Amino acid sequence: MMHSANRRAGLVIGGLLAVLGIAGLIASIGVPLADTEGVALVAALTVNPLQGILTLATGAALIVPATRSLDASRRVNGVVGTLLLAAGIGGLYLIGTEFNVLAITSTNSLIQFAVSAVLLVAALGADRPPRDDPAAH
Repeated sequence: MMHSANRRAGLVIGGLLAVLGIAGLIASIGVPLADTEGVALVAALTVNPLQGILTLATGAALIVPATRSLDASRRVNGVVGTLLLAAGIGGLYLIGTEFNVLAITSTNSLIQFAVSAVLLVAALGADRPPRDDPAAH
């Protein structure tokens, strides 16, 4: 099972996101669900309950297919990686606005970009079946 880069990426990144989501929920107890300021979790990394829930759900969305099959893990890694890339870009535009319901900071966006890069590299470049070489026939 763990011989696949996609499954490993799904389990490791999913586990880290799940832990981060739980920590975010604990740290943001008493904060309004979609508070635009959030609370500091670590240094400049801010969280609010809505972000904690989404981070936990993202972690679970990566873990479940990673335990099922390589194909499912590769697909989910690609989809989640793409969504996190888009969220990171969009989050940069929301910083400091009243629409920042996830309390995004530049640190949050940087983490989204890093996780997105790992997931997309795994989904697009790892564990590919060998191509049939037409010249070999």
